[in-house]
Amino acid sequence: MMRIWRDRVSYLFCGLSVIALSVFLFSCASTPSTKNFHVVRPGETLFGISQKYGYGHKEVARWNGIRSPYRIQVGQLIRIRPPISVITAQGGKRKQAPVVDKRKPKTSAQAKHKPKLKSKVSPKKPVPSPSGKVIATKFSWPLKGKIISGFSGKKRGNQGIDIAGKAGQSVHAAAAGKVVYSGQGLRQLGQLIIIKHDSRFLSAYGFNSKLLVKEGDRVRLGQKIAVIGKNKTGRHVLHFEIRRDGIPINPKVYLK
Repeated sequence: MMRIWRDRVSYLFCGLSVIALSVFLFSCASTPSTKNFHVVRPGETLFGISQKYGYGHKEVARWNGIRSPYRIQVGQLIRIRPPISVITAQGGKRKQAPVVDKRKPKTSAQAKHKPKLKSKVSPKKPVPSPSGKVIATKFSWPLKGKIISGFSGKKRGNQGIDIAGKAGQSVHAAAAGKVVYSGQGLRQLGQLIIIKHDSRFLSAYGFNSKLLVKEGDRVRLGQKIAVIGKNKTGRHVLHFEIRRDGIPINPKVYLK
């Protein structure tokens, strides 16, 4: 009898553990995002999530221990900010050295005759206005042609602009930077190139028929990076995007 009672208690404990774990996972999956993490939703890819937050997909993969071909699952928690703690090669955290004040203590007489210094007021830096009149970064047109589809600004609308071109026409880098992606990660954009220009700005070039640069390459303003391709309708088009802090913005505001 004692053995049967012990087995029932053990079974009940295991059942409660499973329920607790299920509630924990459900609570994580139901949270859309946090400051440092993102919960994977249906249809999302590691590349798309990385682009959304302004980082390269290889960086994000390294933070999360994800290896090529970078497969992720719905409900998975993805770190989208660099880890705060710095890890050493041995796996331990680096300890910050204590700060020692080596200055000699001042006497009351020295403190009394200490000259008063006027506080310096640093000039305020210009902040870009919503109208785009104050702009720190300028981009050149990546392709000469007519805009056939403009920026919508909606979540499911056009995240950039579509520029019509001709077969064999060259696509050029809109600004100098580093190629952080070159491949076919997003089916709806075909062969794609993404260039990181600084800590805030990225530019993307889709619907290419041929890619002339690879990941890690440094490109200069106006450099030939691809050859125009066709969109889903069979028309020669370049899809062009500019993202600031991972958010799509109207490229026409920044193009000169």
